[in-house]
Amino acid sequence: MEKELEGWWQQIQNATGHDQRSIFVRFCIRLVELKEEGKLSIEEASYKMVGAILSNDLTNYPECEAIFNIASIAEVPNEGPNVKLAEEQDKSKNSADKIKQKEWSKLVDAIEKAKVTLELI
Repeated sequence: MEKELEGWWQQIQNATGHDQRSIFVRFCIRLVELKEEGKLSIEEASYKMVGAILSNDLTNYPECEAIFNIASIAEVPNEGPNVKLAEEQDKSKNSADKIKQKEWSKLVDAIEKAKVTLELI
């Protein structure tokens, strides 16, 4: 898996413009698949998305910025101070997991929108 992800990373770095964004979105789609297969956690997949965006200065593109904004929240482990506050307000035993799952759903939606925007259907 790591070799595969390194290959994606190299492709993103070697491409430019529309091609670079398209490869990045395909990379995100693959990370979602790996998460769904249980090979990556939400935090790991999100962290890799954020790293790819920042390393390749993709935040200037709206579709990548949307992914970045959500992934940068989803990559934070549940033990963070913001989650503690949410848990106190919600009083639900599994509120941190629910919050994380909602962020993941938003992230997957942003990736799907980027896929449509870049005509990768």
